[in-house]
Amino acid sequence: MSKTIRFIIPFVLLGLALTFMTQFKQLETLSAKEEVEITNFQKQASKDQSQSKTSENNQEGDAKAAASSANETEQTSTTADQQKEYAITSNQNIVRVYDQQGEQVFKTKLSDWKKNQRYYYEKFNLNS
Repeated sequence: MSKTIRFIIPFVLLGLALTFMTQFKQLETLSAKEEVEITNFQKQASKDQSQSKTSENNQEGDAKAAASSANETEQTSTTADQQKEYAITSNQNIVRVYDQQGEQVFKTKLSDWKKNQRYYYEKFNLNS
């Protein structure tokens, strides 16, 4: 009985160590959806900061300058809404394209992506 327990203990410890390392590694890495959400959040935060700076500048200026800059801000926000932004992720075999909400829009094989990369960059308006 004690020989059996002594024989099993190293394997149990090895299994526990591998399980712990696997779980710890999974907690450290982000999924593709999480990465897209983080980048979208950062972009939105930078837009909010720039808008707050422009609103502070508008308060300091006269009413005429405030009205014209408000129109400019309104125009830039509508053009930003019209242009959709996409993010790409890839693993060894598959390339996925995600929209601003983090939902998958397009999926293809890596070999097809490499062959038609210029077309996909133009289609999804990706920066090179």
